[in-house]
Amino acid sequence: MGSWPPSVDVREKTRRVLDLFVVAVLLDPAAGSRWRYRSKATGRYYTRSEGLAVASLEMFKSGLFSSDAKNAHQVDGNGLRSLTVSLIADGLQVSADNPIDELQGRVQILVQLGTAMDNAEFFGVNGRPGNMLGTLYTPIPAYEGRQADRQDYLLSQSLAGPSSPPVVSLPLLWNVLMSGLAPIWAGTHSNIDGVPLGDAWPCSSMPYDPEDPWESIVPLHKIAQWLAYSLMSPMTSILGVRFVGTELLTGLPDCRNAGLLIDTGLITLRGDAAKRGLAAYRENAMIEGEPNVEVVPLFAPEDDVIVEWRAVTVGMLDELLIEVNALLGLRGADRLSLAQMLEAGTWKVRNFVMHSATIY
Repeated sequence: MGSWPPSVDVREKTRRVLDLFVVAVLLDPAAGSRWRYRSKATGRYYTRSEGLAVASLEMFKSGLFSSDAKNAHQVDGNGLRSLTVSLIADGLQVSADNPIDELQGRVQILVQLGTAMDNAEFFGVNGRPGNMLGTLYTPIPAYEGRQADRQDYLLSQSLAGPSSPPVVSLPLLWNVLMSGLAPIWAGTHSNIDGVPLGDAWPCSSMPYDPEDPWESIVPLHKIAQWLAYSLMSPMTSILGVRFVGTELLTGLPDCRNAGLLIDTGLITLRGDAAKRGLAAYRENAMIEGEPNVEVVPLFAPEDDVIVEWRAVTVGMLDELLIEVNALLGLRGADRLSLAQMLEAGTWKVRNFVMHSATIY
């Protein structure tokens, strides 16, 4: 931000950071244990999420995600749609000696993000993620000679008065992430009436009613909620936006939080599920190139075991927050929020466990 000229006002600064954060979150799925990234700025090496974060920042600064030669520090639909596996591989410093997991999938989701940017209601005529904050939106073709109308999707619907800092309802931001980014969730396993639901999974332990098929689907929405937590941060710290309804967000049912509950023995696999998972692991280990050293139960993402594990994680994190605040003696306004506990607590603990296991 310090490199931007004074002509970049506070709203544009916020838009640019939102652009960066959307791409960084979507690039962040686990990189694998062999990949590392060397920062062009410092020469230091980074791995896992830190490496992906530094790589995202440096690709953003290079203009890889922008189609506007006059503004490299932005992300737009045309820039995203022009991405190729080769470009992202170069940006992530991927090679035969430095492989990364799911390279093709990372490129595909960024290209799908480019398609989502065609939604001018949320992302403006130049299709930038940061335009969810507010942009110039022209609902009619420019050749008709009409000037652009001001359309601030989030800020125009502030619950505060015009002279007060903006107050935005969390469900409004959620609508951008679920409806505006719909092409990202398209093609997923669960849908109702042809509408893709994203990270929401059928589970046989849930009640099923053919007239209400959604009752058997467990909504988790890890990436969408991760985006929500991430995007609220710059809007709050740079622009002074206050969000209401943030208690509607849940903990993230990801490998850190869900894995922590397994590592500490708080939850365990039932015996029949463990046997089935170990049998699947043995079968998979026979395939050339697949892991065959560390024996762990193996399940597909849509398996009831995984869906239940992730759902229990969400509930346990709510209970854990109550316990942490009680043990710290925090009451009222001093209590930690769920987001604070996740960032400073469970994620850090899980990272320490993973790091210690690597060392020892």
